[in-house]
Amino acid sequence: MPGGGTKVPYPPSVIHPIVDLVNHCLLAIVIDDDPSVCRALRRLLQAVGIEVETYASADDFLQAALRREPDCLVLDVRMPGMTGPQLRDHLHSAGRLIPVVFITAHAEEGHGDPWGATILRKPFDGQALLDAIHETVRHGTKGQWSSDPTGA
Repeated sequence: MPGGGTKVPYPPSVIHPIVDLVNHCLLAIVIDDDPSVCRALRRLLQAVGIEVETYASADDFLQAALRREPDCLVLDVRMPGMTGPQLRDHLHSAGRLIPVVFITAHAEEGHGDPWGATILRKPFDGQALLDAIHETVRHGTKGQWSSDPTGA
C-alpha cells in the first residue's frame, strides 16, 4: 500500500461506515473461481479499509489457516467442487455462523435464498456489494440462521 502500509481512509460521503463497526477492521473472505472477480473485489474492499482474503475454491478456504474468523463471506454460487451454498451449509453445520453475501452470474440463482442471504447478480455495482456487506454484518446475521431453512 502507498505510504508504508497505511490503510486507505474511509470516505464517509461515499459508502456506509462498515469499517470499525465493532472496533476492528472487518475481514471479508471472497471465494470465487474467477481470478478476475477475486482481484476486482479485493481492490474494491481494500479501498474502503476492509481486510480481504481471496480463495479460488471452497476447499482452498477450508484448508487455510485463518488468523481470525471472518466477519463476512462473499461466495460465488457456482464453483467447481463445493458450491457457495454448500460451503455455507457446511460451515453452519460445524457451528460457524458467518454472514454470507452470495454472488452469481446465473439469473435463475438470483431470486432468493431460504436463509435470507443477499444474492447479487453479476455484474453488480460495487456499491451494491458494499451495502450488502454492511447490512449483513450490521444485522448480526451470524446467530440468526439455522441449518434448516424452514426455521424448525
